[in-house]
Amino acid sequence: MGYDSMENINGAVVHHGGGNKNLYVTLYQRETLEEVIAKMNHMAKELDCDKIVSKVPEWGIEPFLAKGYQEEAKIPGLFDGDTTGYFLSQFLDPQRKHCEKREQKVIDSVKTIAKASVTNSNAYKMSGNFQLRELTEKDKDSLIALYKAAYLDYPYPSRFAKQVDEGFNKGAVYFGIFEEGKLVETARMYVYPELVHAEISDFASHPNHRGQNLSYYLVEKMIASAKERSLKSICVQARATSYGRNITLSKLGFECGGTLRNNTLIGSSLESVNVWHQKL
Repeated sequence: MGYDSMENINGAVVHHGGGNKNLYVTLYQRETLEEVIAKMNHMAKELDCDKIVSKVPEWGIEPFLAKGYQEEAKIPGLFDGDTTGYFLSQFLDPQRKHCEKREQKVIDSVKTIAKASVTNSNAYKMSGNFQLRELTEKDKDSLIALYKAAYLDYPYPSRFAKQVDEGFNKGAVYFGIFEEGKLVETARMYVYPELVHAEISDFASHPNHRGQNLSYYLVEKMIASAKERSLKSICVQARATSYGRNITLSKLGFECGGTLRNNTLIGSSLESVNVWHQKL
């Protein structure tokens, strides 16, 4: 799931909390590079995080690599539509980067099959029983209820309300699909104005509607919304062992830039996620 808190620190946007035990940092200011690296290491220790994930433009990667960060994903045009961006991670606990051979085989298989999927904008048409729209703060209770229903084994259910509040307060855009007035599918799009870029996360499907490929229409709508905002790129993190979600993103024209290992608390366990990207 997502993060509880977001801060702007020394030319970087920092997300943390939510049980992920990591810092998620987006750097956009060249002048404060060294300050950000030092601050993030100190902050990670204070918050008992054992992984730092930094989205860094190509011009800023060398100081991170010199401090022991490792490249996990590479996204062409992530910054301003022109500059390549890197997901660089520092594993403060070596166990955090360990991946069992069986899981790695599944992750490799998912990526291979997803990449082979053919893009077809006319492949799916949403049933007339569903309605898709951008959500407002009036939908908060429905959002929280859906997250609770979708993640019954999430160990911190009380945090859903804080995460939704934080999302709306920090300018995130939620979209949802309704059936007979009930919210059954949602995802969040966070816009980085400085980067002319958006990131989609925090998917949730009601248990009664899993396997219906509703996320296809949701992401399709969010791509259109990003284009309306004149953004230049968009990326999505998807559970690395989910065939359906990764295939859907490939069919929508996304390309896979890499995998973040043991990155996100999904349900009751930390899972790896694939990073998919698309230029707009």
